[in-house]
Amino acid sequence: METISAKIGPGIISSYKRLSYKAWYALAEFIDNSTQAYINNRIVLDELFDKENTNLTIKISYHHDQLIIEDNSSGMNFVELENAMDFGKPPDDTSYRSKYGLGLKTSAFWFGTNCEIKTKKFDESIEHCIVVNSNQIALSNLDLNYTNSIVENNDHYTKIIISVLNRKLAPRTIDNIKRYLSSIYRKDFINLNLQLFWNNSRLYWDYNERIYNRLIKDKKTNEPLIKNFAFSINDKNVSGWAGVFDIGKRRDAGFTIIQADRVIKGWPEAWRPSTLYGASEGGSNDLVNQRLVGEICFTDFDVSHTKDDILFYSNEEDEVEAALFTEIAELKEFAQTYRKFKNLEQNQDLTSVLESSILAIENDIHNTLNFNYCIFKEQLELDEDIKFNNENLINTVSKLNEPFKSIELEGLFVDIYIDTELSVNDPYVLHRPNIEKNRVTIILNINHPYWIILSNSDIDEFIKQCIFDGVSEWKATFMNRLTYETIKKIKDNLLRLPFKEN
Repeated sequence: METISAKIGPGIISSYKRLSYKAWYALAEFIDNSTQAYINNRIVLDELFDKENTNLTIKISYHHDQLIIEDNSSGMNFVELENAMDFGKPPDDTSYRSKYGLGLKTSAFWFGTNCEIKTKKFDESIEHCIVVNSNQIALSNLDLNYTNSIVENNDHYTKIIISVLNRKLAPRTIDNIKRYLSSIYRKDFINLNLQLFWNNSRLYWDYNERIYNRLIKDKKTNEPLIKNFAFSINDKNVSGWAGVFDIGKRRDAGFTIIQADRVIKGWPEAWRPSTLYGASEGGSNDLVNQRLVGEICFTDFDVSHTKDDILFYSNEEDEVEAALFTEIAELKEFAQTYRKFKNLEQNQDLTSVLESSILAIENDIHNTLNFNYCIFKEQLELDEDIKFNNENLINTVSKLNEPFKSIELEGLFVDIYIDTELSVNDPYVLHRPNIEKNRVTIILNINHPYWIILSNSDIDEFIKQCIFDGVSEWKATFMNRLTYETIKKIKDNLLRLPFKEN
């Protein structure tokens, strides 16, 4: 009887660069390998770390033509390195972070064509080295150019050098990498004493600063008001905690999904089950979406091969959402109804904060700004000159550039330009209602001096205010009511939207 056997050719490696990775999840594959190796050899490594006066350390270095990941974890011997290069072979133990035996290869060749690995195990004096070229493997040249050398020291490490990169990392992507990796390994910073670096900048996650200190406190104990929960779906364990931010922000709320003490999905793109956050995609921006926060551990569930999502089978996700709602429905209600600042005179905390802020602004104006000249002495251009100059700037920027981002707000299209060519003397923002009645142009001048003092969180709020100003002027323009009172009233209504309850 004739048979047909499956065949997997080496050419499949060429497809790795087309995987739907995000850069931070691809990098997380290397970190997972390092942390798993440490966990597997923790007793021995902790003794070595005590002698070396160090901790588990992983350093990621990126330059335009090279990506380097190096650690001081256990290192690999010949057999372990050989197994690591067996494409698709799962590790002997898949109960923790090492799942499919793909991560090192898929992430390395997603980033680049060449991958060099140098490694030395803690109980050996041999450094093993291989050089892997994905193009050569795709052509069935499977020689990995293995070499070794004697190393006369007690070091233990793995160093991965990826070159001939398939993609460059833009500054915005690098910012996201640092934010996401800080979030993904939040547990390891505590449990493994992990020191994680990006280009010599140490990444960290402060639970108190980011979460606990911001939660509503129990009036009796003054501890964060947290609800712990645990349940099972199809004999798969689910556990975690939930709380409510005192003063929330949408990007900080939502549930962080964790497995094996590693974030699978979380800040700044947390999971928002519809039973708690609403049925609209991604949730709305009501008080629940701004304030309800938590962590949920899916201990026994499968994860995607890129480790960025939980794999639910059959109706498991619906069952999880229903069970979670049952567990913390009271917190959802609390997030919707709790008001901290009902009486300013009786709330000494808010009074103190406001007084301190206003005093700081007053001192800042006196000490750093030429306020007197700007308000009382500086002569303004004529209205028609200001309008003419602004129109020229808008026309120039919009003709020479594509919008940095176009967003749709309930049928209104907002074209946002981030301009790097405007001078420090040009306006901080330019607005123009377009000829079409459903489009508005907003141009942000990042060379304006005010941008220097903005932190990442400040930028979010600043851009939102600029959008609201532009939309308010847009509506007033097409109402033929371009007055100060009308524009301010429209913006006042917009500012209330995030705080309306369903």
